[in-house]
Amino acid sequence: MVKAAMFLNSSEGVSGTILFNQESEGAPTTITEELSGLKPGAHGFHVHALGDTTNGCMSTGPHYNPHGKEHGAPDDEHPYAGDLGNAKVGEDGKPEAKKEVKETKKEDKPVAVNKYDIIRMLVFSDVAQPDQARILALNSSYFLKSDGHFVISIKANCIDSSVPAKAVFASEVKKLQAEQFKPMEQVTLEPFKRDHACVVGAYRVPNKQKSASYALPSKLE
Repeated sequence: MVKAAMFLNSSEGVSGTILFNQESEGAPTTITEELSGLKPGAHGFHVHALGDTTNGCMSTGPHYNPHGKEHGAPDDEHPYAGDLGNAKVGEDGKPEAKKEVKETKKEDKPVAVNKYDIIRMLVFSDVAQPDQARILALNSSYFLKSDGHFVISIKANCIDSSVPAKAVFASEVKKLQAEQFKPMEQVTLEPFKRDHACVVGAYRVPNKQKSASYALPSKLE
């Protein structure tokens, strides 16, 4: 079984969650939406290749299309994986609650999306939101096993542009520690990205391993 979740909270009043669930390899992926604040009508529903929302759709990359399929709706003959058609939103601002998406195929072989239980071993967060530490904690509490690992990209200006980036990084690390994360290494992304840092570490580390497997020199400032 493979699961994933997306937590939304926009400045335009749209909020909620989108859950992805695939019971077994080759089975349809069930997408459950619990959203509010959308305008009535049809809204395009796509999965993009990148998780960078710093510049809206412009920074999320192309639609997810691992097999180079043509653009098309899910009921077309050869749709690609990231094109989920339209979500129909009612007058209450909420879309249809659930839909199923079949796996795309290449040479009649299904995409092995759950060959490895990756999400139980690692969660990567790059959401460019002021509460990104909270979002990482929510995702990890649902999907990351104890003793799993995390990577979070911290964008200081998206959290608090009034203080030095170094202070923001230190504050976010403290938030992670309060949520049972054990940060192990912090690396700034200069000169490629200004005021950005990546923090890696472990989640819910068993007590017996805290002084053994994770006794690494700390590089956190």
